Parts: sequence; C-alpha cells; structure tokens
Amino acid sequence: MLIIRPAQIEVFQKSALQEYEQYARQHLSTCFPRPCKRLGEAVINEVISTGRQQAEKYGFNIYCSLCTYLSLMFWLQTFVFRFVRV
Repeated sequence: MLIIRPAQIEVFQKSALQEYEQYARQHLSTCFPRPCKRLGEAVINEVISTGRQQAEKYGFNIYCSLCTYLSLMFWLQTFVFRFVRV
C-alpha cells in the first residue's frame, strides 16, 4: 500500500501552484498584452494570486475555470484596477 505523507502532498501542491501561476501569467499576457505591460509583473502576480483565492471561494479550482475567472476580472475591469489605473 502506498502512503503519501502530508509533507509530500505539500510539495505537490506548491509545484502545482507554481505551474498554474506560470500558465496564468502566459494566458493573461497573451489575451491582455497592453494592460499586463502597463501593470507590470509584480502587480500581475498579485492579481493572479488574489484572483485564484477569490475564484476558489466560488468552487473554481482547475486551470480552465481559474483562467476564465481572471479573464473576466480583466474584461469587466474589476479588482485589477484596485492596483493601478490603466
């Protein structure tokens, strides 16, 4: 029987989170190049992190739905512009 310790699960979760954040950065920079360029990498990272946390509250927990949530934030110009006016 295979037993996975909590420390091992934590390592997998961190790896998956880093992979998602990289994917989300690429998605946003492809779909919204001008706002991403104006906001800068630090702000985009904060938007991705906070957007992911908000999306998870609504049950979005896979790449596609998380990126859709981030895209809607940009399209509707919500939350993102708490950081910087574009």
